[in-house]
Amino acid sequence: MARDYPPRSPSDFEEALWGAGYARILAIDEVGRGAVAGPITAAGVLCTARVLGMPWIDRVRDSKKLSARVREMVADGVVAAHIPHYVSSVSCRVIDERGIEGAWRIAVTDVIYQCRGAGWCDFILIDGPRCPVCHRFDLEVPWRAAVHGDDRHFSISLASIIAKVDRDRQMREYHLEWPAYNFAGNKGYLTEAHTQALELYGMSPLHRRNWVAVMRAVWPHRER
Repeated sequence: MARDYPPRSPSDFEEALWGAGYARILAIDEVGRGAVAGPITAAGVLCTARVLGMPWIDRVRDSKKLSARVREMVADGVVAAHIPHYVSSVSCRVIDERGIEGAWRIAVTDVIYQCRGAGWCDFILIDGPRCPVCHRFDLEVPWRAAVHGDDRHFSISLASIIAKVDRDRQMREYHLEWPAYNFAGNKGYLTEAHTQALELYGMSPLHRRNWVAVMRAVWPHRER
């Protein structure tokens, strides 16, 4: 029996933009903001009207609401369909130095410039309440920041899937080097078992050293 899925994220806004002549929409989202280890990863997907004809389109919604299997299926579909997409990850060391907001700006700026270098877009749609990057640079195209955009706009949902799949793959690779922290399972987010590992082993080079939750877990243990 086929599984019933909730409706995909809406595409009304994107369809209105396409109808108004904005053929190429760069949708941007990020993952890893709340993790205590690993990078923050931003992704942008260049969406044209043909995306709505993809066989996996009905699966597209906020990446947090999808299983890993479905996220991988959608991400592989984006690659197979040659839909332009851009990914940028900023390391935990930069997060320590610049703060999470500064690291986010670096990642998003890189995604925007990757797109600009590959042919640019007609409109930028980004998840969140604001876009300091868009204010700061002369982007030459209109843009909109959307609160809960990964729920409200299918293009941002698609970007969230690409970002999540890429970052999860990185964390699985990091797990091979530091298996004690189970990065393959927790993806760098704090769980009870992750906290216990920090208490036992201290920080790995992948942990965000300035984060209160990390410092609380390792104190008074010395970093190993």
